[in-house]
Amino acid sequence: SSIHIDQVVIGSCTNGRMEDMTAAYNILKGKKVADGVRCIIIPATMQIMKETHAEEIPGVIHCYSYSPEMAKEFIKMGYYIGVGGVVTFKNAKKLKETVEQIPLEHILLETDCPYMAPEPHRGKRNDSRYIPYIVDQIAQIKHISPEEVENVTWENALALYKKIVNIM
Repeated sequence: SSIHIDQVVIGSCTNGRMEDMTAAYNILKGKKVADGVRCIIIPATMQIMKETHAEEIPGVIHCYSYSPEMAKEFIKMGYYIGVGGVVTFKNAKKLKETVEQIPLEHILLETDCPYMAPEPHRGKRNDSRYIPYIVDQIAQIKHISPEEVENVTWENALALYKKIVNIM
């Protein structure tokens, strides 16, 4: 089956060439694409998203790893920030700062299966069984209960995917 581009954010696998990413985004906007399209964010993507009015396209910034300031800009555009196993890594300082500084209401949990398994499973094949490690880390960073993280991120996912349910 296919999904409409207005339900996901499209990054690019064009080796970072701005003109190629802009062209790819404009070609795909409003078209159907295969399931499983991934969003790859590089710094230039923020500029492309602003220039092409990407705020009209709800989505998640997949495997977020940039600054808290950039995350806040994506949130202003209406996006959720995807947080996966990397948040449990010792060297994930920027991501931990981002999680601390942005509202939980703008975070989604991710596995990025089969990659980036959380500690203590780093280097192994990742899957959804490891989500509790991500939940626990976010709870520690935000000084809240794991249950609150689960509940709020569940509601976030439902809100984001509401449009998808309407086309199924």
